[in-house]
Amino acid sequence: MCFGVNLVNKKAIEHLLKPFSAAEIPQPWVPRRWVDAFTFPLLPVLMEGGKVELARWGLIPSWAKDDRVLELRTMTLNAKSETMFSLPSFRNSASSQRCLIPVNGFFEYQHLNNAGLPDPAGRKSKPFLLRLKDHEAFFLGGLWSQRNGEKTYTICTMPANSLMKEIHNAKERQPVVILEEWARDWVKPGLPQELEKFLTPRDDLGLVAEPTEGKPKPGEMELF
Repeated sequence: MCFGVNLVNKKAIEHLLKPFSAAEIPQPWVPRRWVDAFTFPLLPVLMEGGKVELARWGLIPSWAKDDRVLELRTMTLNAKSETMFSLPSFRNSASSQRCLIPVNGFFEYQHLNNAGLPDPAGRKSKPFLLRLKDHEAFFLGGLWSQRNGEKTYTICTMPANSLMKEIHNAKERQPVVILEEWARDWVKPGLPQELEKFLTPRDDLGLVAEPTEGKPKPGEMELF
């Protein structure tokens, strides 16, 4: 799963977006070391056609009733690639409303036993920052929707590659990493079979894992 991203280097994010969009990143948006999905933040998202918009994390389908919005947000922070074309919350977006979330990295927890060794059933956990070697910023694949004028999105997840099986050892999943040369293909409308190259676990992406500090507590100031 993916419930935390790193957006600390605004210049690198802007550089990543430049070949795809002439637009500047909408404001307000500020760099942050750990962006927590459960705060439902507004983040820059690249849509088809090169449009960059601020969208809220936690996809709300257009048909959602007002009294279910908060409940749905907590359930739609991620969309599993195996079911996103069939679940009501995601299926329309999966076919025709895919997007790209620019990040400097993402966070996952490795579970440990009492001896501090990796153990999927362990009660302890250790956070890692995942990034792409030789890339200061990259894209995660997502889906977006619009309801009552507000755009929202979810980050797509898939089965883990070899590295992510070691790091995210309890769930063995990872977000969908989209290389720059694949970006335009991801946002084009398409059917499940057309996304195979994005959703097949790969060990040649250049992902590297670094132990890191945990996410800040509510109200805690982050310094860069």
